[in-house]
Amino acid sequence: MVSRRLMLAGGLCAALATGAGVWERRQRAALVEQARRSLERCRESLGEARLSDARRLAGEALEASEDPATLSGYVDAEALWLVDGDGGAADGVALVERARLGGLRGRALATALLSAAVSTRNDRHALALYEQHERQGIEGDGVFELVAGAALELACDPRADALYEASIERWPGAVLPRLRRARSAIADGQLERAREVLRPLADASEGRRVLEAVASSLGASPGEPRGTFAPADAAALPRSVRPLAAALSLGDAAAALGVEAALDDADGPRAMVLLARVARARGDLDSAERAVRAAMRARPELASAQLLAEQLAGTPNPTSP
Repeated sequence: MVSRRLMLAGGLCAALATGAGVWERRQRAALVEQARRSLERCRESLGEARLSDARRLAGEALEASEDPATLSGYVDAEALWLVDGDGGAADGVALVERARLGGLRGRALATALLSAAVSTRNDRHALALYEQHERQGIEGDGVFELVAGAALELACDPRADALYEASIERWPGAVLPRLRRARSAIADGQLERAREVLRPLADASEGRRVLEAVASSLGASPGEPRGTFAPADAAALPRSVRPLAAALSLGDAAAALGVEAALDDADGPRAMVLLARVARARGDLDSAERAVRAAMRARPELASAQLLAEQLAGTPNPTSP
């Protein structure tokens, strides 16, 4: 009798254990599926440059499952937040630490490292990291190419354009690489190339409209109206175009405040020079001079900054005493 009771108890325990194992596996599968769906929506948001939404969805995915694929997706969202959102140096340090603790290697870790360097605006470190990853033969994707391009552009390295082009090719329909490639073309005076790059974007894209207004402003002949565009929510624009949106409003009573805020937001010396050119085109020579001085402090040897500084020095400033 005792033996039979023990057998029954043992069978019940085994059944309970089996049931618990099945329940745990089902719960795990449900969380993995939840993470997968969140990551899919995250990638859609990244492609559309909705970086805040993408960051939130990546966080939700990571809460559901911390497997390597989910962590890699989280790194992509955080990296683009660092490069083109509002991420700062502390966010970059936290991202690299999380990637390393999660055991990520290769492309994902390289993306985290490069984006962290961009967030600190450490151009020499960003360039050294890129060169290191080149030697290691890191196989990139659209996000990595974009982040690497931002790292090189920070260092005023012309190879950034090829990386932006690669990102456009590998990440069809994405907004961010097109904005950065078009901005670079405008900075180099290639206005028609910029328009070609922007053309596939939606007409309502505010990033596209900002850059088109910049190109129009710089390409206008004397006496022609300058391009202008006031976005509905400038703060929501990617960092690559946000300072230029501010530059398009320079020339009014709040110009001094506007240019300082725009310069603080600018993601590198080339962006500062472009901001200076827009300010000059709009007749705000004081802001143009401030912007070009900031670019030369960041990179004294930058030829475009030196040339613009010389041009401004020879331009009469009607606001000077």
